[in-house]
Amino acid sequence: MSHLKPESNNPFDPLSPAAVVRAAADDELTADQQRALEALRTQDPTIDDRIAFEVALKQSVRRAMVAPASAPASLRATIEGLFGTEPAVVDVPAFTRSHSFWARRPTWVALAASIALLATVAVVMRSPLGSQLGPTVGAPFAAQLVDASNFIVSEHNHCSAFDAYFEHKFTVRNDADASDEVVELLGNPPTRIKLDQAGYQFVGLGKCTVPGPGESVHMIYRPINKTRPTLSLFVQQDDARPDIEQGVRYRLSTQVGAPVLIWRKQGLIYYLFSPDTTAESDACDLLEAPAVEQDI
Repeated sequence: MSHLKPESNNPFDPLSPAAVVRAAADDELTADQQRALEALRTQDPTIDDRIAFEVALKQSVRRAMVAPASAPASLRATIEGLFGTEPAVVDVPAFTRSHSFWARRPTWVALAASIALLATVAVVMRSPLGSQLGPTVGAPFAAQLVDASNFIVSEHNHCSAFDAYFEHKFTVRNDADASDEVVELLGNPPTRIKLDQAGYQFVGLGKCTVPGPGESVHMIYRPINKTRPTLSLFVQQDDARPDIEQGVRYRLSTQVGAPVLIWRKQGLIYYLFSPDTTAESDACDLLEAPAVEQDI
């Protein structure tokens, strides 16, 4: 029997989809909510992307609240105007499979995105990320990297459990098929799929939604040496953005300590992440990542 209550209009119902997403993002699921989440995953394959968005939103707001910072006045005025047009009470509609979560209430979703944008811009303006990027890398790119790193770390940690979510998301398990899938989805062949020489075995590929323009996929690797952690390679379509310089490997610091490595090559953007930084060198060599590195 499902624990979901799709007919509930009450966002404070602990078993409503909205409450379950919030609890999952806070890592505070009760036993009933955990069962509700698993049932929800069978109905809506995007539910984990929503949880990842919620996590990224909370992290961006939390970082913005650490110290005083301000976003551009024009941006703040625009968002304040959005709030001014909203009614005092927002009726949260029921969760159904037939209506998109993101399209049912465009106004409050826009507000949530605006809050995230404010927080991200504030973080970028205050943090070393905003000041250390080269003159060709602007604030929008820096903000995108913050969002991308949050998403990548969250997805890596979630998928590394190799649980039901992994089984649902990673539909391609053969490295030859994975190469064909990258070409079909992203338009260009990947530099390499197999990383056995770096000590990592390919175990699956699935579609994902790395923040930024362009389709993206997530490839995950198990270590041949069982004592090491998993490794993730995210690949995204290159929309010819001018901020990512060809021939440069960017090292983006994250809250977990290990960096996300980012580079562009032959029509694709690569994001490499593992909590084990010793895996970087061999994997980068096999993937033919640029040797020139820039910390951001």
